[in-house]
Amino acid sequence: MKKTIVLMAASAVLLCRVSGDELEDAVKFHVPFENSCNAVVSEGDEKGAPSGKPVFVGGVRGKGIRSGKGGSAIRFMREGNIDFDDPGTVNVWFKIDCEHGTPGPAIPFWGVGADDKRGILTVGVLNDPMKLCPCRRQIGFLLISRKRPKYAKAYAVTTGSRRICSGWHLLSSAWSGNKLFVSLDGVPYRSFELEKPLSNEELGYQKRFGVGWSYERWPYALDEFTVYGKKLSDAEIKEIYEKGMKNLGGENKNDEGAK
Repeated sequence: MKKTIVLMAASAVLLCRVSGDELEDAVKFHVPFENSCNAVVSEGDEKGAPSGKPVFVGGVRGKGIRSGKGGSAIRFMREGNIDFDDPGTVNVWFKIDCEHGTPGPAIPFWGVGADDKRGILTVGVLNDPMKLCPCRRQIGFLLISRKRPKYAKAYAVTTGSRRICSGWHLLSSAWSGNKLFVSLDGVPYRSFELEKPLSNEELGYQKRFGVGWSYERWPYALDEFTVYGKKLSDAEIKEIYEKGMKNLGGENKNDEGAK
């Protein structure tokens, strides 16, 4: 399918690209949320359908979008934009607005599927244990499917010393063959083995995928949502993270620790 790139894309995808034509060409889908919910790079339909009126806030570069409490979820067509039959990576920057130590529910950043008999995949801060602050929980994939040996299984990493309840952070989630990969803030991936690979047969029944959430959860912001048609390397996600942090001018204090 032909890739669509609007006129503003050359500058808008600054943070999702690192040096080299190979990675630049690997961008399948990119939404910078610059006062719009539409993608500026897509291999399918570029139009986003927000729930309610979208609220744009300060982002990693320019604007981001508010999600969760007082915010929007945005739905996009999956075909051409996310392909589970081939390796891929989704990068999304997020900023959670909660007081450190505050308990609460899960924080989904993106996902696909609505029928557990077929398959549901969500990516974000996991639900349990709800009594803990987000920075004390796991972050990554949650796969729910009655077709798999275990009905619901998490493939996630701990946040370690990253205080994700403040400042901007980068979550990289990838799939290749029978493995899932998760990276927070540019650190090397942790890999997880699946009983069988993800596939469009399992998850492709859902024609759309969602970014963000509109229920009364914590307010949080998302920015620079990017899908790549390959599994990015550790070096590539590190460079993307470092470019984003440089653009933020060091406003994050991700090394304070989750005390």
